[in-house]
Amino acid sequence: MIRGGEVYMEMCERWASDGTLITVEQNLRLWAMLQQAGRMACDAVELLFKNAGTSVARKGSRMERYLRDAQMYRVHPSSLFEKFWAPVGRARLGLPIRHFNF
Repeated sequence: MIRGGEVYMEMCERWASDGTLITVEQNLRLWAMLQQAGRMACDAVELLFKNAGTSVARKGSRMERYLRDAQMYRVHPSSLFEKFWAPVGRARLGLPIRHFNF
């Protein structure tokens, strides 16, 4: 996530300094990078939840909230990395990007 923010700031600084536009491919690649970070964070939360014991599963516990938040992220359309493979590839090859079907 931190590197994603740094990459975005670098792209914005280039735009501000010399007008270099952020391409569709760069935007999609950054989005894919952030999706991977989100996926890894969700995996970490799930691993902690599985190994923490049954007391953490009670409603309202901190770990239960973390797990619920991670699961909400996983089903959010912007986190569905499988939908990004084709558009990133098309952008890389210079082909037109079709509408995303979320």
